[in-house]
Amino acid sequence: MIGVLIMAIPYVILREGSIFNYHDELDGELLTYILGAKHLFDGNIYPEFMGGMDKTALTPPAPGAVLLFCVLPPMAALVVMQLMGSIIGYIGMYGCVFRLTDNRIAAIFTGLCYAYLPFLPVYGLSQYGLPLLLYVCLLLKDGAGGYKKALSYLYVLVYALNSSLVLVGYAVLAFVCIWGIVDLMRKRSGRPLLAAAVLMLTVYLLTNYRLLGEILLGNAAWVSHKTEYTYGIGSFFPYFLESFLYNREHSGDDHVIWLLLIVFGCLCTFTSGRKGGEKKESSVRDRRIIKGCILFALFSSVFTALWCSSFVVSIRNTMGALGSFQANRIMWMVPCAWYIGLGAAIGEIWTAAKGKKALILRGVLVLYAVAGGALILYHSEVKPNVMKLVKSDYHTITYADYYGIGVMEQVIAYLDSLGDGDLSRFRVASLGIDPVASLYHGFYTLDGYSNNYSLDYKHAFRRIIAPELDRSEYLTQYFDEWGNRCYLFSAEIPGYYTVEKHGFFFSDYQFDKQAFEEMGGKYILSAAYILNAEEIGLELLNVDHPFETEESYYYIYIYRIKEDV
Repeated sequence: MIGVLIMAIPYVILREGSIFNYHDELDGELLTYILGAKHLFDGNIYPEFMGGMDKTALTPPAPGAVLLFCVLPPMAALVVMQLMGSIIGYIGMYGCVFRLTDNRIAAIFTGLCYAYLPFLPVYGLSQYGLPLLLYVCLLLKDGAGGYKKALSYLYVLVYALNSSLVLVGYAVLAFVCIWGIVDLMRKRSGRPLLAAAVLMLTVYLLTNYRLLGEILLGNAAWVSHKTEYTYGIGSFFPYFLESFLYNREHSGDDHVIWLLLIVFGCLCTFTSGRKGGEKKESSVRDRRIIKGCILFALFSSVFTALWCSSFVVSIRNTMGALGSFQANRIMWMVPCAWYIGLGAAIGEIWTAAKGKKALILRGVLVLYAVAGGALILYHSEVKPNVMKLVKSDYHTITYADYYGIGVMEQVIAYLDSLGDGDLSRFRVASLGIDPVASLYHGFYTLDGYSNNYSLDYKHAFRRIIAPELDRSEYLTQYFDEWGNRCYLFSAEIPGYYTVEKHGFFFSDYQFDKQAFEEMGGKYILSAAYILNAEEIGLELLNVDHPFETEESYYYIYIYRIKEDV
């Protein structure tokens, strides 16, 4: 546990200078919690977001975690989510491996590895919480009673409140239901498992009823932009191999480094099993665990490859918004299986050799484990933060950088001096700055990042950026065929949404001024100077110098729409 808690030290020291994954974390999911906490009991609209969008446009992946953001600053709440996820991940993996293999060394090691995997904390317990969910299901299956039974159901409730139904919950529900039904058919105790599944389903329905109503029943008053999705088609075998070896969709777990160890551990079960007695029983048990984990990974990888194959994609394209369901996120369950299999393999290898060979074999195993653990640390969120502590000029965008902390406050003070201190009276959009920076500081934005917003809004916003889309085939395809990012794109920097200060300016930026005004837009906050601003109807307000701080990532230039004379 001390090894897990150590990860919090860099965050405590660096504070807003800490480094987090910005893709699908700082640029989107974190805002679902910030706005969710701000408008917890306040209607069904987020007035600040994309001109005033339905709350289902920003559905928190872990609804229960919204309460954290009600009592803690966003940065502190995010660190707590990371720490709690890692602690629960460690406890769950330790419990599963120790219960299944009776090997404490293997349990401690795999628990630590799992705690440091680079899962995104904004997804709550969706991935970190799976081993503990499996552990309590094993307790329920084995007929746990009294306080153990009560605590098991309590954790099932906590997991459902702090995980995403649409990202992984559907697969977890299916797994627990099938497990319970099979146990009932074998005349075992499957009822507690089915009761756990019913509890999870109830919580998921209560926390996602509006989203499910929109997608399944068509209750929304608007059509989702997902109806225009064009799904990518993957070749089956390359997609399968990539999924099996490396996982996908924020589920990188470095298990490929353990494959040799897992296979060797499985082979050891055959040689150790010849000795008979208790050793034979434990070897057979370990072999079943390893084989089961590998088969689950194979099944999930095949399913994922099929889901993205041309045949299935052709069917999904006829299903409208429902076709956007990411069933391939079943891969989020696979890291849990790999590390349980790893625990069984380590336990088997540790006890396999006898006599003089034992010292050599265990020495090699320890060296292998140290090398693999070091690689996990290298890929974890801890590494860049430690580097930032050691080297203050470590060149990676920080939490404060991404949200323009220290700079946006200057922008707000300047607008207040112009009589525009009430941010709700006008709309802004960002150029070269992620729109979440404006949202984070209370601006009302036209742009934003959402995987479920109005198709009409997408079409209206497209008019604003049409001149730049016409200049770039990449941007046109990116927006028209996907469109989750409703940003002020620029063909001069396609694919870049944040522009670091110094050395860049927009030489010929184009947008539809009339469309921008019709949607309520008044200001554009730009990370770089716009050379042709006057020609396109923009007036630079802070002419003398851009807003910045000594350590800020952004410059911020304030451009106001010029009134037609």
